[in-house]
Amino acid sequence: MSEPNLLHKRQIIRESRDDFKVNYSMDPPHETYCKEEYSARFVFPCKEATLKRPTPIRDKSEELKIELANIQLEESEALERHKTLTDHLSHLEILLENLLNYIECVILELKSSTRLISWLNRYEHIHLPPGQLKQLTDNNYDLSTIETFKQKLLTILKGNNDAKTKLKKLRGEFAERQSNYKLALKNFKIILEILNVNEDSLGKLKLQFEEVLMDYQRCRCILDDRELPHAIAEKQKLLREGLSFLGVECDMVDGWRETLRSFFLNFREVMRENAQVWVKEEAEGSRSSI
Repeated sequence: MSEPNLLHKRQIIRESRDDFKVNYSMDPPHETYCKEEYSARFVFPCKEATLKRPTPIRDKSEELKIELANIQLEESEALERHKTLTDHLSHLEILLENLLNYIECVILELKSSTRLISWLNRYEHIHLPPGQLKQLTDNNYDLSTIETFKQKLLTILKGNNDAKTKLKKLRGEFAERQSNYKLALKNFKIILEILNVNEDSLGKLKLQFEEVLMDYQRCRCILDDRELPHAIAEKQKLLREGLSFLGVECDMVDGWRETLRSFFLNFREVMRENAQVWVKEEAEGSRSSI
């Protein structure tokens, strides 16, 4: 007879029925049946069996059912806390990703505006006042600070550092052990409901389930009590730094935008004046040719 294994999947009920003698005398039907009319695998009770009281094995089985129900309730509550932590971490990761995207957009805006001004200055048909060009030069935005912070943020979010690798590995182990726990719990409950096993087998199954449960709980505690709170604290710190940094940088960016707005409006006016001059010169040229 093979040893019971709670981590068997589809084989658990079939193998258990083959390994352990099935005895329905604990829950007898209301009528006595002739064994010849049914499969020889099943043994139906006689009248004497219907009068027997529950045995200590049955009591032990009922105790285990209650114990499993309590464990399932406790683990459901613990899993809610775990889910809260993982959701918090995921939310922070999304926030930091969007923070990085915004910084990249600001850098792109600053670079593209600088290139646009450079090409506008080279437009030979327009002559801007010297003061306007000096204002742009004096207020030119320094990209070095924001690009440095972007690299710091990118390194933390995308980098393959030891802490990130360790957390990823632990979460993978947790998912595997959680799957084992769910399977063992399900199979143990099925065995207690359907099969009538001896006390020795019950003890082996209980020890096996406790081992699976302890592995699962140990992994969850490492995540919930240490690794996840540490990762959350680190990302909260980075988010605070990022928002504080942008609070200062946005003031500087707004100043640059105001300078650009003034420059673009002046450039438009100069183009309008030049266009009127061009029309006038063209009209005078047409009259002189006539």
